[in-house]
Amino acid sequence: MHRLSLPERYSPAPTLAEGPVRPFVVGLVVVGLLLAGAGLAIWRLSRPDPYGAAVAALGPTGDPGGRILAQLRPLRSIVPPGAKLNYAQFYEPHPDSCDGNPSTVGWDPATVNMAFSDPAPSPLPYVIARLQQLGWQVVEPTTSWTKVLKNHTSATAFIDFSDGWEFTATAPADGPAPTGC
Repeated sequence: MHRLSLPERYSPAPTLAEGPVRPFVVGLVVVGLLLAGAGLAIWRLSRPDPYGAAVAALGPTGDPGGRILAQLRPLRSIVPPGAKLNYAQFYEPHPDSCDGNPSTVGWDPATVNMAFSDPAPSPLPYVIARLQQLGWQVVEPTTSWTKVLKNHTSATAFIDFSDGWEFTATAPADGPAPTGC
């Protein structure tokens, strides 16, 4: 059997994986990506951000020195002995607009959220007594309370039972509240 072979002078054309074409194409792609990224960055930085400007105009904090939230932290003690604390969340005020519109930006309130299991007797007598000890006044018997804070604003607190006991307290931040909510 005789094998056919290509003449010595024949050689296949170079592919993109070899030869001088590949570095040139790779270089073009890299330069193109760099130019596109730089253009996007310049466009983004030169574009005015009305929401960011509205947030910046609010000032550095809605709770200077954490004084508002500090007055809500003792509420952690309303969880009765024997109850299992599922979570306790303490949130500083933060800028919000509720609808994303810069003209409605303001400070969300300082907030405490807690959830706990239902111990065997009802926790309400303990919670009510503890809230009274902390200076809270009843608004709705067994469901809502209010307290005047040191900055002369009123904080509110609510307790509810669904799958477990949920307690929420809020206090207005220093500065305007969001509108459009």
